[in-house]
Amino acid sequence: MGERSNFQLMPLAERALEMILDWQIDEIAQSLAAINSRLADILHRHGFETTPHQWRSRI
Repeated sequence: MGERSNFQLMPLAERALEMILDWQIDEIAQSLAAINSRLADILHRHGFETTPHQWRSRI
């Protein structure tokens, strides 16, 4: 579909993957879960329906 290789981005992609490994998947998941929970609470207070906590994605 017209994509082109951009090998200049490979060092950036490699560093990004290294950072994810350094941060650890479980810690990233816990951090995102806390952020999502706060966001869901705010949305719920403003009248939005959110997915119940027990049905949200988790590791």
